[in-house]
Amino acid sequence: MCDLCRSTPRFNGVSLFTARRPSRDKRERLNAVGLLLCTDLDCAVKMHTKPIRHAFDPPVDEIIAARRESMRSRTIAFIRSVSETERTTRHRT
Repeated sequence: MCDLCRSTPRFNGVSLFTARRPSRDKRERLNAVGLLLCTDLDCAVKMHTKPIRHAFDPPVDEIIAARRESMRSRTIAFIRSVSETERTTRHRT
């Protein structure tokens, strides 16, 4: 499943994309954060496809707006996690 658009492509439709975290310490040079993303990077198109609606579902415009906002918040969270300079593991004393 793609971490941004939450779609489930078939077979090899999702790959791991990684980004290095900034660090001044050479021991932390392999510190990275990753996301599973659609290999065609077509998340924006998938977000705007009309969903199958049932009787009690909200209008299509509201569903697409909610999808957009959730993808935006997940993207911002990933960017913030990459730019954090603090280590998540404990230092030995």
